[in-house]
Order: sequence, then C-alpha cells, then structure tokens
Amino acid sequence: MKYFFCVSVFFILFSCAPNDASSEELMPEGLIDTNTFVAIIADMHIVDAGSKFQMFPDNRKNSNKYSQYIGVLKNYDIPKSQWDSTMNYYSARPVKFDHLYTKVLEILSEKQAKLKAVPDSSAKK
Repeated sequence: MKYFFCVSVFFILFSCAPNDASSEELMPEGLIDTNTFVAIIADMHIVDAGSKFQMFPDNRKNSNKYSQYIGVLKNYDIPKSQWDSTMNYYSARPVKFDHLYTKVLEILSEKQAKLKAVPDSSAKK
C-alpha cells in the first residue's frame, strides 16, 4: 500500500508539470500568418464597433453581419476556410490566443489614439 501511494504521488506530480514542448509546437501549414491574423481580428472588432453605433444598415440581421466579416476577409484575400482553420487552431491553444489578443489590443489602442488626435470638425468654435 505504501509503495502504491508513493508511485501515485510521483505520477500526479509529474503529470501536472507544464509541457515545455507545446510552446515549441510548429504551426500547421495553411494557417494565416500571425501578423495578418491579428490585423483581421482588429478589423473585425472595428466592424463590430461600427455596428453597435448603427453605422451599417440592418446590422441586426445575421446575414448582414456575416457579409461584413466576409468583406474583411476579402480585404486580406483570405478564404473563409483558412480563417476557420486558423480560428480552430488558436481556440484550442488559449495561451497563444491570449498573446495574439495583446497585439490586437495594441493595434486598436493605436487607432483610437490616432482618432483622438484628429480635431473634431463638428465641435462648436
């Protein structure tokens, strides 16, 4: 019984250790490169923001939202199948996805700063 307990503790400790090999995992072929993927996500968030401010007609319809997202993909010449594969890859790897989203937030923050720097023409003088 004592032997079984020691072996069990040993396996539990080493099974919970982080796997450093996963951080060096090679990305499968056919995925969108990370810089383009980050830029697409940032643009999709801008489209979402525009729809919340009703800048797009009938945006409550799912078909219109879908066509707007497809428009962003077409802007980057990315087929939806490649987008789906890349999303599936990163969705299964939340740590990597979190690192990408840090870059997305940087892009959006830079764009927001540029917009705030532009003087508002509608402001009364």
